[in-house]
This record gives sequence, structure tokens and C-alpha cells, in this order.
Amino acid sequence: MPLAVLYKPQAPQAAVVLHSIMSPAVVHLHQGLVQRPTQKITKKTVVFKSTKKKGEEDGRSGNKARRFCAPPQNVGGMEGTLDAWVLVASFSISMITAIVGAFQMIDKPYTAQGDFRWFLALSIFWSIYNMIPPALFIFYCYNKGQLFEDFCSFCLTLSFLVAIGGIVCTWLVPDDYNLGQVLNVSLQSFEAQRSGKLPRISNTPWRGNSGLWDSVLLPNGRNYSLLGGWYDDGGMLKLSYTTAFTVSMLSWAYYEFKGAYKASDNVDFGANTIRWGADYLVKVSVTNITSAGAATQPVFVAQVGDLSKDRLYWGSPERSTVARPAYYLSAARPGTDCMAMTAAALASAAVAIQDESLQVADVYLQKAIVLYQLAQRWRGYYARYVESGRLYPSVSMYDDLSYAAIWIYIATGDENYLNDAIVFYDQTVSAEGHVSPNPYMFSYENVVPALDLLLYKATGDAFYKKNVQDFVREWMNTKSKTGDVYYTPKNLAKA
Repeated sequence: MPLAVLYKPQAPQAAVVLHSIMSPAVVHLHQGLVQRPTQKITKKTVVFKSTKKKGEEDGRSGNKARRFCAPPQNVGGMEGTLDAWVLVASFSISMITAIVGAFQMIDKPYTAQGDFRWFLALSIFWSIYNMIPPALFIFYCYNKGQLFEDFCSFCLTLSFLVAIGGIVCTWLVPDDYNLGQVLNVSLQSFEAQRSGKLPRISNTPWRGNSGLWDSVLLPNGRNYSLLGGWYDDGGMLKLSYTTAFTVSMLSWAYYEFKGAYKASDNVDFGANTIRWGADYLVKVSVTNITSAGAATQPVFVAQVGDLSKDRLYWGSPERSTVARPAYYLSAARPGTDCMAMTAAALASAAVAIQDESLQVADVYLQKAIVLYQLAQRWRGYYARYVESGRLYPSVSMYDDLSYAAIWIYIATGDENYLNDAIVFYDQTVSAEGHVSPNPYMFSYENVVPALDLLLYKATGDAFYKKNVQDFVREWMNTKSKTGDVYYTPKNLAKA
């Protein structure tokens, strides 16, 4: 039978008897039943209990005026250690980061593409979020009463809001392909290839002066400095043919899309890059040689450095002691293709930078005209006399002559150069076709696709327009004559 039925106490005496025979647990239960009255359960409101001790200020009363620079009183066990200073430094760095980010966002709220700079807002939110823990410590050092508890509640709310703001900014930051940054980094690659005495301010500070003794012995017996230029590829050769093609491409892009250079803050960088290459091309075009007061035949330096020795050296150009001979072209050693390409490069550079420096542009143009005239007289391929011509051959001289003529026409407006460009273009097409095994490949070997576009813009002839359309259509359809054209996710093409 259950214990609850047996146990029916009627008087205190019965309870005493039962105490002697019942277990302690049951006795405890009995006492609870007898002595504790029934309690009514009510809802309780949970509130923060102040940790203020008797006689301690909680920060709310105005009894004591605290000095702003008063020493902290609640550092406790951290006093005398570096931990407190680390938190103070963390708070300071985060606050500075937030302020700088806010100023940048106010000064320039949009990118070159017109998008709001959400990434700056994200950095501000992140800085504020990082400020909360050290801010709690600093506040506690000076006040740990009820005001500190209120500050904790405020920081908790703030942390949630900042976290939500950071998440929103993360979603709003566009998947942007910053073409301005791509352009800047591309120009930096030319900085890394520079030879000669470098300027003190540079994006490639690990590069130093090199090739300071590059020179050529002229026919009049004088040593002529060839300081400057770009190194080719991963070696230390300086090649005028490929340098000229590169300068013409940089100049054309700068001339056609100068607005993009301005929008991305790369105007000065682009112009200086063009001038570095063009200045070297002016230097290698030695057209004012005199001997005993009389003018002698000019020369054109096509290569600086020994090809075989350059391949054997694997050090940096700053430490190189390899002999660097110079190879030049002349009336007895003609190189129409190389000199015509250089004339095109200097003429295009003159067109590109005329707004920045009209005087320099005029120097480039006058040198381009002289080289164009010499290239017409000195007919031949530079690969016969310069060993680098085997690495970078030109399968036609006529497309290079046409390329030079059309750029001089653009620079001067002289119709005679336009007529020359058309004549040389016809010679290229009729005699040698598109001169390349791949008619849709545009490079230093074959500038016919560039001629089609430039001549169409100059004449409006439908023949050139169709060639341009065929060239673009072939690339856009991802098929070329020799294989597929591969595209990156951001639509850069590689054949």
C-alpha cells in the first residue's frame, strides 16, 4: 500500500512516532508538507543589478567632478602590463582607419566606372566593429558602475547594427573588373623593363640603374651613348623593332581612349610610358653625324646586347658585367622594316602626347619624317644584318612603310603621306597577301589589320571597312584560321 495512504497524522504525538521509523528523506518531505505554505507563482521582471558597492560612485551622480585626463582607477591586475596599451593602440588604429575611410568616401564616392565605393563603407563598418572591445575596456577603466552597464547595452546594439551594415555592404560591393587598375598594372610592367638611369619615384622600387654604359661607336670614331629604352622579354637585349611596335600600340591606345586614362587617373603614367620608349627611339636614330665639320651618313641602332651571351646570364641587369655590343643599320646595311616601324612609332607618339608637350611632339614628328625618308631609300630587311631579326622577323617591308606613312599623315594632314600609305598597302596585298600564315593575327610581323582600320578612318573606303569587319568577326566567333581563339571570363582574347 502506498506510503501516502498509511501516513495520516492526526496529532503531534503521531508525528513523533513516525519520525522514529521513517527514513530521513520521507521525514524531510513531511516537514516540507507540514511547514511550507502554498506559494503563488508570479512573473518576475529581470533587471540588471548594479555592481556599485557602498560608497562607490556609479557615474550618474554629479557629486564628484572627474578630470578628463584623470588616471584610470579600475585597471586592476592589468596595471603595469602592456595589455592595456595594446587595447588602446587597437582602438586608436581602428578609429583612424574609420576616419580616413569616411574622408575618402566623401571626397570621391564613386569609382571610375560610376559605381558607389561600397568597399570603403565596408572598411568603415569593420573598423567601428573592431573599436567596440577596446572601447569597453577604456570605459571600464574610468567607470564600472551603472553607466558602464548602460554603455555595454549600447555597444551590444551597436555591434549588431554594424554587423548588419557590413553584411549589406558585402552584398552591395559589385563584382567589378576594375579596368583602370588593369591599365595601371599593365603600365607598371613597362616600368619593370626600363633600362638606364631610373627616376627616384617609381612603382617598381626594386629596380635600379642598369645599362649605364650602353653605347655605339659611330663611323666618325666617337662613342655615342644609348642610355634608356626597355629590356626585351626576360633578358637584357634592347631591340628597336619591337620597341617601336610597342610604342605605336601604346600611343594609339592613348590617343583613341584618352578619356579612359583620365577617368582612371593614368594620364601622366601613360604619357610618361610613351615618352620613355619614344625618347630611346629618337636616341638610336643617329641622323646628325658629322666628321671634320661635314655631315656623314646617318645610322640607326637596331640592337644593344649580345644574343648568345644574354641567354647565358641569369642575374639581374643591375649586376650584369656582360659585354653589350651595338648593331646598327646604314645605307650599306639597310633595314626598311625596322626603320619604317620606328618612324610610325614616333609619329604616333607625336599625335598622342601633343596635348601634354607640343615641343616634344614636334621633335618626334621631325625624326619620324627623316626615318621614313631613309627607310624608303635603304631597301632591305634588317634580319640580314641584326641577329635579333631571326627572333623577331618581318615578312614584309611594305606594310611597315604604309604604317609609317598613315601615322605621319594623321600627324601632319599632308595628303601625300596618305597616298603613300595606300600605294604601299596595295603593294603588300598584291605582292604578299596578308603576309602572315594567319591573316587574322595582328603583331609586329603583320600590321595589315591596323592599316585597314586606319585607312578606313582616313578614306571611308568600303574595302578597308570590310576587311576590318572580317577581322573582328573572325575573332568574335572564337575561330581563327589556325585554331580556336580562347577568351578569359572577362573577355580578353588569346589565340
